[in-house]
Amino acid sequence: MGIALLMTLVVELFVILLLTKESERKAVTWLVFLLANLLTNPAAVYLATIGHSYLTFLPDLVIQIPIEIAVVIVEWIVYKGYLSRPLLCAIAANLCSWGVGIMYNRLF
Repeated sequence: MGIALLMTLVVELFVILLLTKESERKAVTWLVFLLANLLTNPAAVYLATIGHSYLTFLPDLVIQIPIEIAVVIVEWIVYKGYLSRPLLCAIAANLCSWGVGIMYNRLF
């Protein structure tokens, strides 16, 4: 779970940096980003692990997509007060970190 959180933080931070205005890059924004990911990532990893363990008859995507949608919604709500394009940031950041996670899992 630790590697998933670290990869998520690095990838999503990079995406958020690309999509935000310089005026939005304040200490409080980074604290909100960190707290949002500390809330959503462990929960998402846990739910996916449980889902894969107990719902073995379902394809991975059927388990992962609803979890990722929930993560995007939570992060969008959290980012609303801090970023000018919170939904775009939440979707793009999570798609990128999800993609990196899939590549990592296939390689290792």
